[in-house]
Amino acid sequence: MSEAEALLEAEILLDSYGESSPLLHLALLSAPACRVEPQLLRRLRLVCVPEADVSVEQELWFSELVNSRGRTITYRESVVTVMRRRLRELLLQQPQRVRQARQIMMQVHAHLPPLLIMEDRLAWAEVFEEREDIQTGAQNLLRSLLMGRDGLDHWLGRVWHGLPGQLKQLPEGKQLAQVAAARGASIDEMDDAPQVQDVAHVLPPVPLLLRRDEIRLGINVPPQEATHVIEIPDTRPLAVALDSGSGFQEVVFAVGESRDLEVGSGMVTLRTLAGDEYELEAVIGAETAAGSEGLEVELLPAGDGTSLLIQAGDPSSPVRILVDCGRRGAGRLLEERLGQLEPDSSYLDLMVLTHIDDDRIGGALALLENDKLELEIRDIWFNGYRHLAAPQEREL
Repeated sequence: MSEAEALLEAEILLDSYGESSPLLHLALLSAPACRVEPQLLRRLRLVCVPEADVSVEQELWFSELVNSRGRTITYRESVVTVMRRRLRELLLQQPQRVRQARQIMMQVHAHLPPLLIMEDRLAWAEVFEEREDIQTGAQNLLRSLLMGRDGLDHWLGRVWHGLPGQLKQLPEGKQLAQVAAARGASIDEMDDAPQVQDVAHVLPPVPLLLRRDEIRLGINVPPQEATHVIEIPDTRPLAVALDSGSGFQEVVFAVGESRDLEVGSGMVTLRTLAGDEYELEAVIGAETAAGSEGLEVELLPAGDGTSLLIQAGDPSSPVRILVDCGRRGAGRLLEERLGQLEPDSSYLDLMVLTHIDDDRIGGALALLENDKLELEIRDIWFNGYRHLAAPQEREL
């Protein structure tokens, strides 16, 4: 169901109760609440809807307006949107009643955590069209987010739909929207990602698959074409800055969109919105080493790290060596490549980890933690005590 259809359904549902329904009035007056407790409904009914009897509270509690119920209730998202709009209309007709409802809600919810109190305040600020309070709220939220307030990102993802539309249009709101989207909220994709640089460092990273040859760079390419993988902040849209022999440019692209750019034959530097830099050299892909019949060396996607798959000998049962595995973000691509091996030859004779920096061992950790990958690894070499001590023991 589209958003427009959901709103129309909510309008019809509310109309079915009748314009003068005490239940409808009680629902409208409680619509700004982050959650509705029995004591809130009781106070609102006694003070603001005195014509209603006690049964209205129970009828509302179990009505179709409600999305979830337990010790408290929450209303359906589309119903909340329509009810708050109607509450603004009720404010023009009965301002004293609406102001009383606001005061009661602030009193009942005074003990709630600060973020829930903020949720109520922003909802009421939208009803009363208090633009300065909405702007101040957006600024405070962004400041708290940048200071590392625990749980704020998850809260934004949960409540984003119900926050004021004016807040979402503010510069601060557009940055908060990126965080909300990373935590599951649905937002409209923006045209300009660089404006969210302030929050880029608090967004979760996502892998960006790249294909680099001698003169071109493919961005957001399919896994089977990738020669590199890097991590970038999960913005909407995605963006990187590119510095190459062809000059400097910002590349902005949607999640499923690929780009193919001419970059020349020199070094290419990619800079993410979080400030991380990656240098990419041209890659020829899989080649057979000159003068070495039956030896194949394949350079695997590894971010700015390294990963080599070496196969030699009889093609039907080659000796297979994996040297390093790139960063952890490359683990998924590494798993896909190794998963393409025939079932009867899904093995590595040897995995070599040259050192334990993340650009070499990160992908190996992801690979070894994957219980679903059916891959036999017959031996692992790394610079641990056993391998370093062995040559010394032989000399004694």
